[in-house]
Amino acid sequence: MNWRAVVKEYDERYAEFLDVARLFYTKGYAQTPVQEIIDAIGVAKGTFYHYFDSKGDLLDALIERMLTQQLQSLTPLMQDTTTDAATKFRGSSTTSARGRWQTRRFHRSDAGRHVPR
Repeated sequence: MNWRAVVKEYDERYAEFLDVARLFYTKGYAQTPVQEIIDAIGVAKGTFYHYFDSKGDLLDALIERMLTQQLQSLTPLMQDTTTDAATKFRGSSTTSARGRWQTRRFHRSDAGRHVPR
């Protein structure tokens, strides 16, 4: 395989790893080897370990990004002083339900397997 290094900013490459880590949803955590992740990006294995100590660390970073995105989507609603509490609750429930659906989908893809941290 001919490798041609593509240099990217740290944050850009980090985000690229998180984007590809969505394979955990489609294939399952246990069924997604680090090699498949680095092949999808086109980097050397050492590059992966420059960013993450393990596949579990990548999973932790992916979960942190998901939670941050959920919080960011809720913040404007919670800070809106013109919206009543019941509407805020319904809006936050919808966002939370979306997150729970993604989490259930992820866990089902690993059907009973322990996901190491």
